[in-house]
Amino acid sequence: MGVSLEKNIDQLKEIINSLQPDELVEVKVLLDQKTLEMDQRKRKSEILRELLLQGPTLSKEELEKISEARDLINKWRAE
Repeated sequence: MGVSLEKNIDQLKEIINSLQPDELVEVKVLLDQKTLEMDQRKRKSEILRELLLQGPTLSKEELEKISEARDLINKWRAE
């Protein structure tokens, strides 16, 4: 961690230590919400990753055909 970040965390700790119990509950609720949001984003990312990994892929032959088609189109455009 950088010095600035450590300083900010120390300031947060001081603020948290000075809070009243009801204020601490509010902070805990906020942190729990943020944690839940982060977990949900991570899960969505994992689901998308799995979906993409399980999707169809092109064979070498198909990739070669696409490359040849691109080359032919580029030659046609250059004419």
